[in-house]
Amino acid sequence: MLAELDTTRKAQDILIRALSSSKWKARNWQLHLYGKGKDKAMLEKLVTGSGLDSKVFLKGFTTNIKQTLEQCHLLLQCTLIDAMPLSVVEAMAMARPCVVSNVGDMPAWIEDGISGFICKDITETGIEETLENCWQQKNYWEVLGKNAFERFIKKYPQPYEEKIAEIFNNYIR
Repeated sequence: MLAELDTTRKAQDILIRALSSSKWKARNWQLHLYGKGKDKAMLEKLVTGSGLDSKVFLKGFTTNIKQTLEQCHLLLQCTLIDAMPLSVVEAMAMARPCVVSNVGDMPAWIEDGISGFICKDITETGIEETLENCWQQKNYWEVLGKNAFERFIKKYPQPYEEKIAEIFNNYIR
């Protein structure tokens, strides 16, 4: 997850609690939270208190998004408040499926079960159910990533330089 450590908007606390059951603790996964923000200390305590020290890692702010995404299987953006995180588009451009919330423009980019997963309810139960569905389809993540890349190509204006120039020209007129 690439997001400011602000649980009021980004819901990392709900995500961590959703992953704190014994079922999730027994599975082979890691969650890397990239970002900085006011809730870092609270999230560190929540990770420790939930017994997830070997599963959830607060990695701090990164400017190397490409390398970060190359090292992950999917991107999580199960947030309470968002417009359209650039990280979702960047993940799709790198053929990574995304698990997103049903807010902002994320559902317009992610097709549930095709290029990722849409979490309809940002609660512990809602996130856990979405992640369980995602987990059960982990053998298809590569296909979902390819679909995400194809969706990116269709939605992202190509060549983007010409599209940006067209927008500026229309604005100047």
